[in-house]
Amino acid sequence: MISSDGHSNEGLFYVLYSAVDGTMISYGIIDFAAITDELSSKENLSKAKFDQETRDFLENLLKDKTLEERIASLEIRERQKYHYYCDCSDRWTTEENEKYQSQWNEIIQMLNEAKEELKNISLIQEEKD
Repeated sequence: MISSDGHSNEGLFYVLYSAVDGTMISYGIIDFAAITDELSSKENLSKAKFDQETRDFLENLLKDKTLEERIASLEIRERQKYHYYCDCSDRWTTEENEKYQSQWNEIIQMLNEAKEELKNISLIQEEKD
């Protein structure tokens, strides 16, 4: 499709899906600059790869804790990562930065998963009451 002034493609919509897992990334009216931005954003996110070593370490560390304790611990670790990143990242190589970012992203992912689990438990409890 050729980009235009908007008259010839007015009303056309797009839905952008991940080729990896099929999840919807975004949708909207066709705007070629926006599509390019979405693709770049998704590609940058995928560069901060899943960090299995970090996940394994944290799961082992948190395995005997309650869900609320796991959330609190992960929140503290995420803040520690953030502050350390702010203090030190300007001296890191690109490789060191990407490694740290992948660890940080893994902590955030685990925190989001734990919060979602707590939310689901709360919803189940509400249904029972």
